[in-house]
Amino acid sequence: GKSAFEKGIFPSFASVPDPIKAGLLKDIPITGMVHGREALTARNFDGYHKVAAGTDVTLPRIRKLPTGDRLLNGEILNPAGLQQVKKKNGNFIVWGAKLPTDDTSFTFCQHRELLSYYEHVLSESFDFILFAINDKEEQPGLITALQSFFLPEWRKRALRGDSFEEAVSIKIDDENRSRAKKISNHI
Repeated sequence: GKSAFEKGIFPSFASVPDPIKAGLLKDIPITGMVHGREALTARNFDGYHKVAAGTDVTLPRIRKLPTGDRLLNGEILNPAGLQQVKKKNGNFIVWGAKLPTDDTSFTFCQHRELLSYYEHVLSESFDFILFAINDKEEQPGLITALQSFFLPEWRKRALRGDSFEEAVSIKIDDENRSRAKKISNHI
């Protein structure tokens, strides 16, 4: 089935210089190369909001594709959620940003990657919020902590809106409290 957690690329292998037999080519999977370029893009743009694709995402080790010089049909591959490796301006590049998914909220890989990044950071770095006392004294500090994380995300345009308040809505108040906390307050 289709999954918003996967990415696909075609072709999945390519010919690179053989490290042992000088002058010969060797076919290898390109997954590692693509992941390396994704990591470089994330580092260069300080996050996962920029697609690791296009003419600036080259795969310099590739010398030849198994598809040869044939042009692949992006009108079929892109809607199917398959990125492609193609030659442009003398370089082999990653092209495309869609995921193989039926979930229209995660059509593009950068949306899934950014959300996964936020989920990881919030889980790892903001777990103190889960066990914080949820009362009027603590709530402003929790809001400030979350704003301090999301403000740089808005400034680098990972979150969209004409203002920070338009882009990010943080709600921590008595209405958010769980039923158990409300019950325990009455005991």
